[in-house]
Amino acid sequence: MYSSKVLLDNYRAYDKAFGDLPHTVCYAVKPTRRWAFWPAGQSRRGFDIVSGGELFRVLRAGGDPRKVVFSGVGKTASEVEYALTHASTVNCESEAELVLIDALAGG
Repeated sequence: MYSSKVLLDNYRAYDKAFGDLPHTVCYAVKPTRRWAFWPAGQSRRGFDIVSGGELFRVLRAGGDPRKVVFSGVGKTASEVEYALTHASTVNCESEAELVLIDALAGG
C-alpha cells in the first residue's frame, strides 16, 4: 500500500529541487496500478511505463504521450511501434533493441 500524500510530497520535493530548469518527474506506473492521484494534466508530471498495456492505460486516463517514458527490457516490436506512434520516449536497453527502434522509427 502506498500513501498518495507521501508520493505527492516526494514529487513536490523532486520538482522543487529542479527549480526553473526544464524537467519532468515521472511516476512508475507498474508498482501500484493505482495512480489516479497523479494528475495527468500537470505540466511537469509524467509516467514511466514498462509495457504497451501500461501505455494504453495512461493514454486512456488522459496522460500526455509526450510525457511517457517506456523503459524495461523485452519490449516487443508492436509495443515499440505503439509507443513511437504516440510520440512517447522509448529507453533503449540493448544494441538489438536499438536496431529495432531505428527500423521502426525509420518506417
